[in-house]
Amino acid sequence: YERAALSDWGRAMLAQLFAQLGRGDEGRALLGPVWDHFKASKAFDSNGGQWRSDMETAAALISAASRLSPGDPRLPDLVRWLMEKRQGNRWSSTRDTAFVLYALAEYLPTSSEMTPDMNVVVTVNKQQVAKKHFGRQDVFRPETTLSAGADVLGTQRADVEIRKTGAGRLYCTVTLDQAVGARLNVPVRTTPGLLIERAYRKGTPTRHERPEREDRLPQRERYTFESGEVIEAILTVRCDREFDNMMVEDLIPAGCEIMDRGVIQPWEWTYEWADQVIRDDRMAFALTHLSPGAHRLAYRMVAQIPGSYTALPPRVFDMYNPQVRGEGIAQSVEIGR
Repeated sequence: YERAALSDWGRAMLAQLFAQLGRGDEGRALLGPVWDHFKASKAFDSNGGQWRSDMETAAALISAASRLSPGDPRLPDLVRWLMEKRQGNRWSSTRDTAFVLYALAEYLPTSSEMTPDMNVVVTVNKQQVAKKHFGRQDVFRPETTLSAGADVLGTQRADVEIRKTGAGRLYCTVTLDQAVGARLNVPVRTTPGLLIERAYRKGTPTRHERPEREDRLPQRERYTFESGEVIEAILTVRCDREFDNMMVEDLIPAGCEIMDRGVIQPWEWTYEWADQVIRDDRMAFALTHLSPGAHRLAYRMVAQIPGSYTALPPRVFDMYNPQVRGEGIAQSVEIGR
């Protein structure tokens, strides 16, 4: 193999293999450039290869270093950097989360983090809001969550201070949630060349028809149906380049309920989606691959409770890189009696 052609992820994965083969010196030599890249820019080098997130590459590096050089002083800093990338109780994708958990399972036995004995005090704007002791008994308990409302944070700058005394390594994440205004009638395109549209039409209770591919379906701002009618939702994903491992989610109007698909028609076995997931408030399609062009997805629901509802924008995104995404527009659905 050509080591110079390996990405940082490839080097870290190969180093893990060398560790299993007892070739530690070769594995540590492979990790040298990976550590250098992280030290220089807090990021990793893909080397023009297959896309891997920095979180996944960092996890691979932690796994390799935990086996080859568990006392490396750079390991705790890398783990802390990775923990700072959390989004709540997860990372940016299911794949990233899995790789990180595997890596931390290898790192923890080599560290002293299983035996904490520390006190933590949290203040907001110099006002103490929490005080807690962490010991061995807390290692496998759920993380401690502290919420502060607007009455504590205020409306201007909020200074949050976390003080730790004693032995152990403290990890914390601070998030700010707020409600902001948005124009739901304007599509959001965070990724050029990726667009999703939605149209509704009256359907039939039992018959499934393949959605049209050639004609552009009208996408209106308002639709009207009667209670008990079947509504067919047509989702159109348009892209000008190839995408892999995409997810399409469509949030349904509150007064409707998704119908069970029942029998899958023969033509659907060669359709774009690989799996469907039905939830109370949404329909989701997993798409293994999207080629350039227009791709149609369809499902049915029943208009049930009369009233005026808003169907929030549908969205399409990369399951392993959620920054690759696009959102459609919200639409009004009126259900009569």
